[in-house]
Amino acid sequence: MVFGFEKFFSSFSSISSILNSAADDLKKITIEAESGAGLVKVKVNCLREVISISIDERVIEEADKEILQELLKVALNKALKSAEEKAISEITQKISSNPEILNALKKILEKDKL
Repeated sequence: MVFGFEKFFSSFSSISSILNSAADDLKKITIEAESGAGLVKVKVNCLREVISISIDERVIEEADKEILQELLKVALNKALKSAEEKAISEITQKISSNPEILNALKKILEKDKL
């Protein structure tokens, strides 16, 4: 029975290592979105962290607080949605193209061999 747990934890460790590597990759991928025809731009990474926010001077001079809040909300939501879609795509590609992680998952799911 000890051997089964070693096999399980070895497989889990392998998956964890690959996913940590994927997280590092996702942090480096940036997505930019805008609202108000480019008056507000937001850049996020695929871990859904805000990298930067750019607001055109015209918005600050002419817009009231509610308009600026709405422009920021729209740009952030677009960027975060795109980042999530990109992250899912990247993780799916990484898992499906990596036989090591597929084998590790298969070992974990083989209950009768633990």
